[in-house]
Amino acid sequence: MSTFWGSGDTGQRLFDLDNRLLEVLDSLRDYISSDGSPRLLTRNSYSRPSFLWNREIMYTCMGTCSAVWLLWQFALKTGRIRLPLIPARYQTIRSKTRLREWLVTNFTLKTEDVWLGRLWTMITSSFSHIDLPHLAANMSTFSSFSRYLIFIGISPKQYATLILGSALTGSLAATFHYAWMEKRDGTRRSGLGLSAVCMGLITATAAVSPNGKVSFMGLGPVPMWMTALGYVLFDTYMIDSPTSSIGHAAHVGGAIFGATYSYMILRGNLPSRGILWI
Repeated sequence: MSTFWGSGDTGQRLFDLDNRLLEVLDSLRDYISSDGSPRLLTRNSYSRPSFLWNREIMYTCMGTCSAVWLLWQFALKTGRIRLPLIPARYQTIRSKTRLREWLVTNFTLKTEDVWLGRLWTMITSSFSHIDLPHLAANMSTFSSFSRYLIFIGISPKQYATLILGSALTGSLAATFHYAWMEKRDGTRRSGLGLSAVCMGLITATAAVSPNGKVSFMGLGPVPMWMTALGYVLFDTYMIDSPTSSIGHAAHVGGAIFGATYSYMILRGNLPSRGILWI
């Protein structure tokens, strides 16, 4: 994901330094007294700009995914190589096996989690990755579409709701699909990854800026509505493929939440501005 174009005036850069500077100055104006000295900031007088909160939410999600990925790599490493700064007692085969079992229990999505009461896996599994390419692809997509929504003015509450709602809806769709497939062929399945959240961000962006353009690795530009529709149609077509190891049902669930939430809450409230270069 390399470039976005908004549906407005393509000559206006989204990263308009003058406008951004004015926003920062406005946020600082209340912190400075009339004689030019800084005021004492209290809990009630301090109000951070929304884009700062959003940026921290974005980096927190990405950092959590990276941290869980590192735990998986450590737990799956069965050789005799010892890592620095970690006590030897935590690097035994037994310790790594226990860590691996804990990750499987708490950071993967399974149908048994519902009747065992492990409902937190509906969220935690979304921040879990084992393969580096899977992590890198999701982080790139998540960052690109998050930055677009943040810089056109999504509020921290809306942004957090979009992330958690897409994760939960994607997990619910995947769980129902896993249960149906297990009943059909008796094979248990599990899932993980931030792809459902990424799909929620993609369809949310398409709902807010349907005529915006996106370029994939220099290919395009393609209208946002066409990009989102293409993803949804592909996942719907592949949802029951016996050869695919991708959680297509989770993708569709996340996409449905992103589109629905945007049409109900975001559409008409967020402006479509300029060009966002990623």
